[in-house]
Amino acid sequence: VALVLCMLLLRSLPTLLLHRACIVAAAAEGHCGAELLEGSSLIPPSRLIVMFSHGCSGSSWVFFTLVSLLRLHGVDARLPPYPDPRGAAVDPSALKPEPNMEWVDRCVKHTQLSAAECLREADASARRGGYVAVMKVFDYHLTEPGSSRTSAWAALADLRPVVLLSDRCDVLDRLICEVRNCFIREKRQHSVDSTGHPSDACMAIRTNSSARATTLARLDEGSLVKNLVARLRDHTNLQSLVSKRVQPRCGASSFAEEELVAFEKEEGAMGRSTRAWGRVLAAAGVASPDDDMILTQLRVLQTKGGGYRESLHSEVIWEPESALRVLCRGPEYLQSLWRPQSELHSVCAGQRGEPLPEVPSHCFP
Repeated sequence: VALVLCMLLLRSLPTLLLHRACIVAAAAEGHCGAELLEGSSLIPPSRLIVMFSHGCSGSSWVFFTLVSLLRLHGVDARLPPYPDPRGAAVDPSALKPEPNMEWVDRCVKHTQLSAAECLREADASARRGGYVAVMKVFDYHLTEPGSSRTSAWAALADLRPVVLLSDRCDVLDRLICEVRNCFIREKRQHSVDSTGHPSDACMAIRTNSSARATTLARLDEGSLVKNLVARLRDHTNLQSLVSKRVQPRCGASSFAEEELVAFEKEEGAMGRSTRAWGRVLAAAGVASPDDDMILTQLRVLQTKGGGYRESLHSEVIWEPESALRVLCRGPEYLQSLWRPQSELHSVCAGQRGEPLPEVPSHCFP
């Protein structure tokens, strides 16, 4: 109501006062960030939506789905072009595509600018073009050789973007993905082929079905539980870091990748994913996400994808029973991640782990 009244007063209040009053009203009405998406009638503090995420968290799919849903809701959402030190602009779509569009890291490598300069240029480009710049960022990429993270975090704090935090609550799948993709290559934990020999397939498993079928993750059983718990803490630490360093005007909204993609993995989960995407869009500044529009788009994605089958852990882990026996002695939440649960119950023979207080609340929507 307050936001509507603000609009009705457009001709009777000084412009600057009106802008401030409407922004406050939008936040009070629960539409935090709405001023970002209302077009040129309001001048936002920033025209950036930044999605923080971790590797192997489904972030590329989440990011591009977010952009498509924002556009369907009338938001001119774009991946910003990389600035060129010579004054021109380079469109990321013209570059050789990569599996993971991490904007800040690629901008630094392409332009030789600092991370802070890249972020400021992205906001300036969005202002000039009248669009909303959307980017995916990994926290450890907010730096560059010869510089500290401080300047990049300071730039984000000055810009005060809308911040979304994407997470993969299934930390067992995340660890397996990191090992099979060669993000982790250690003596006791690395990618192997079907015979147990080290594999160099790495990122090729994302596009090569043959490599994917024969590449397994050798997990370090001695530190397995420790590694999984550390990944659960990653998100809590990132949320705390972003809230402290950036102080985004809408807070830092967290959401689980599993809920967003549930429609592809589970029968009858379309409604759940639709509601989850509605919450993400609301956090991004869409005042009234359209459930019918979201549902239609998810059905299109489901048709294109042809369904999604989760691999059983015995199919992607080298010597899976050894890893499973470690989980039998681990926290209950980690036990709940094993697929299939019938296998866990058979091997663990009724052993139950302790509750795990570190599990983030968004992992139980």
